[in-house]
Amino acid sequence: IFASAPSFPHGVIDPINDLSALAKQYDIGLHIDACLGGFILPFCQGDIVPRAFDFRLPGVTSMSADTHKYGHATKGTSVVLFKSSDLQHASYFSYSHWSGGLYITPTFAGSRPGALIACAWAALVSIGESGYQQRAQVIVEATRRIADAIKSIDGLKLMTQNPTIVVCFTSDVFNIYRLKDAMSKMGWSLNPLQQPAAVNIC
Repeated sequence: IFASAPSFPHGVIDPINDLSALAKQYDIGLHIDACLGGFILPFCQGDIVPRAFDFRLPGVTSMSADTHKYGHATKGTSVVLFKSSDLQHASYFSYSHWSGGLYITPTFAGSRPGALIACAWAALVSIGESGYQQRAQVIVEATRRIADAIKSIDGLKLMTQNPTIVVCFTSDVFNIYRLKDAMSKMGWSLNPLQQPAAVNIC
């Protein structure tokens, strides 16, 4: 089973508690894509994230989080976490028929620049838990302020109530892509979405 915390297009956090129960019931894995929220949601205070989405739930078996997004590391690094070493071993890739000899790597991508890993480590250590808590609070507060402003504008409709990171909105009155184009000319960076037509800011 695969779930998002949150999804990029609409900023929805899937019902991971329910999915965890299903995973346990049927003895199957549950992966949480927290690539966007992995360095925000764990550091939110109060009722911002009212339900667990991680290894605290018994059915969650793996998670992903991008250090290059809200982890503030350089682009090109990400983290995959496994609940057990047995699951991690299942991700190893090996090929014994290569003319260069036995090829084994812990990921499909064989080589990674050491500088990217060092930069990611430096970002994590220098920012620290308190730094991520402060950043999470600022980001979520800004997200909610933008969402509240969108709610107050006639013709715009918020797609996800009480967003944490992504503000997604559309319109039943006019072509939302025309608004995106106009705002782009004013320096805003909005992402166009489809099915339904919408835009988001992240």
